Amino acid sequence: MLRLKSHYILRAVGSLPWVVSTNACCRHFWFVGPTAMADVKHVPPTEAAELLKTGYTYLDVRTPEEFAAGHAEGAVNIPFMLSKPEGMVPNAEFVQQVKQHFPNQDHPMVVGCKAGPRSTRACAALAQDYTSLVMNATGWDGWVAASLPAAK
Repeated sequence: MLRLKSHYILRAVGSLPWVVSTNACCRHFWFVGPTAMADVKHVPPTEAAELLKTGYTYLDVRTPEEFAAGHAEGAVNIPFMLSKPEGMVPNAEFVQQVKQHFPNQDHPMVVGCKAGPRSTRACAALAQDYTSLVMNATGWDGWVAASLPAAK
């Protein structure tokens, strides 16, 4: 088992990776396919910002409410999870919405959320269809901490 901040990567069900996210009140488990773990590069926010200057698009997978509070300049918001009265629920249309917005499967994208868990899952969902995915390893929190350009 590997511990990364509040996330554990477990090797379960053979060698297939699972991620456990913990916080004060609950624990979340989700499967992350081997393609996502092997093929998606994780970069610090400063490197993500440099990639945007070379033609990458920032795909922000946070909720619309989080996005409206602040986001990377030029980012596109397609939420991986939606905020509902019962809590956060998966966006069942996520992959289809991304395909509609980015029909070119070679379109380079930096994927980010607040701190990493949602973008990890989003990359896992997109990795079989998109060839140029990079993940902002520390998400919006890291972007703000690095004082990178932001918009509201």
